[in-house]
Amino acid sequence: MPTRPKPRPSTGNERDYLAALLGRPAVWKLLLLWGTYRDDCDQDAIARRMLTVGVHVTGDQVTALYHLAIEHALRPMGRKSKKQAA
Repeated sequence: MPTRPKPRPSTGNERDYLAALLGRPAVWKLLLLWGTYRDDCDQDAIARRMLTVGVHVTGDQVTALYHLAIEHALRPMGRKSKKQAA
């Protein structure tokens, strides 16, 4: 059974990029579809077709984007980063 890759640690730049992407419905559709079918079909081809024009994500970035989106979506709303608290 293949193992799933571990998510990379996210950086501030990735979080800003993700916040901008999450405002786009096509990105949510991409993440939901990829999460559903990642074990059964070529998710990179699906991802490239679903992304809106002007958003370029290579196949090796799809996994990181998926994990960042899940982390961002599940983070408690009241929690502030260290920079915001200071």
